[in-house]
Amino acid sequence: MTPIASIGGLLILFASPWHLYVYHNPYLTDAFGLAALSLMLFGIVRNSFLMFAIAAIIGVLARETCIFLVPVWFLKNRRQGMLVASTTISSLLILRSDPTLGSASLDALQWDRLLHPVRFATEIALSWRHAWIYAIAGVYLFRDKQYIELGAAFLLPFFGALLTSLIATDLGRMFAILSPIVAVAAGRIFLELSESGYSYVVYLLVGMSLVGSLLIVPNSIFGEEIVLGGRAMKLTAFLGNAALGICATLLVRENVRAAWKQRMGVLPAVSCKC
Repeated sequence: MTPIASIGGLLILFASPWHLYVYHNPYLTDAFGLAALSLMLFGIVRNSFLMFAIAAIIGVLARETCIFLVPVWFLKNRRQGMLVASTTISSLLILRSDPTLGSASLDALQWDRLLHPVRFATEIALSWRHAWIYAIAGVYLFRDKQYIELGAAFLLPFFGALLTSLIATDLGRMFAILSPIVAVAAGRIFLELSESGYSYVVYLLVGMSLVGSLLIVPNSIFGEEIVLGGRAMKLTAFLGNAALGICATLLVRENVRAAWKQRMGVLPAVSCKC
């Protein structure tokens, strides 16, 4: 990716409130787990089994949710995938054999979320807010084998977060495991806009994301209760960023169509900058 695409992807990432929990609870292993997930995703993109395997084995000891990304390697090599899967599962079982760590039970299930699916879906949507648009559209813009691999790298952690959120009370923290793929997918949107000649939209996205991060995400400047307009201002910033994300996706719709036709075998494969 280009520098502007990488910066844009990270900007979209941190313009959502997912990362606040890590700062409020600095003794958690979440930051290390996210670093491991990022290395695993980098290993997938760079086709580096060694990096992927080491990050998976070490990462699962910090955050068990790292295991949801392991099956992606089966798309590259089944034997290697089986090797890293068996190793990570063994490491996780050995770790969980320690009785002092405790384990989840049926009593810990968040039955209220199952009984109120609309509220549950709303909580999920608010965990990433407008970043969902960039993530889904960005993943779709990848072509050839990368579309399948990165699509799996998005769906598997998503369903993993969905399952773990039925046990954990902090839903936003569970869906934070999507942060590496959200950054990559959002960066893809910025890359497509730049290569399609919509540089002004890139700068507009950057500006709106900065404004949105100040208005939507609580911070040390304004605190939990923002003083620049309250809920109305927050809602306006959210809707503005969401609308801009949809417009950006529509601007590169020809790229989306080309990617779709290529996957359907209508167009020849083209090289992908990533």
